[in-house]
Amino acid sequence: MAPVQQKPMTWEEYLAWETRQELRYEFIDGAVYAMNGGTLAHGAIGANIREELSRQLKGGPCRRDGPTTKVQTGTGNGRYPDALVDCGPFVPDAMQAQQPTIVFEVLSQSTTWKDQNTKFADYDATPTIQHYAIVFQDEICVMVYSRPAGGISSGRRRSSCDREAMSGMCLALASRCRCRLSMTD
Repeated sequence: MAPVQQKPMTWEEYLAWETRQELRYEFIDGAVYAMNGGTLAHGAIGANIREELSRQLKGGPCRRDGPTTKVQTGTGNGRYPDALVDCGPFVPDAMQAQQPTIVFEVLSQSTTWKDQNTKFADYDATPTIQHYAIVFQDEICVMVYSRPAGGISSGRRRSSCDREAMSGMCLALASRCRCRLSMTD
């Protein structure tokens, strides 16, 4: 997809520009790209993740956000994950997550390569992100990348493609941010 603006922007210019737009735009290497609409399945999966995150994080130090909350990545890019856990302070007028800790991206046919490669690199370069979960929409499957000292890319990749194991994996993820999370119907 071609960038909307031809002249490169700074992060601050992007934030100011986007507030005047009706659509959401990702910020990649100084250029802005309109967000595509998703399928009903993609939206339902994201909504289910956010609903479960809300339930499990209630009363804790972290909040769920997405898909309208942007993350400024360690590479300087701006992404809109399908769901995320933010453990930073709540700043009502902020335009981005303060301390994204867990990021969820729901795969679709058109975004598989981007989610597993370019977004992976962006999230890997973001020190606060401890876990990156890629959720498949055409099967019950999630891949979770966890950050050890050397970054997500040097960490463990865990994959689960059955409901029981996936639920256990998500519980383990949540325990790291002092919250309880399960992924059941």
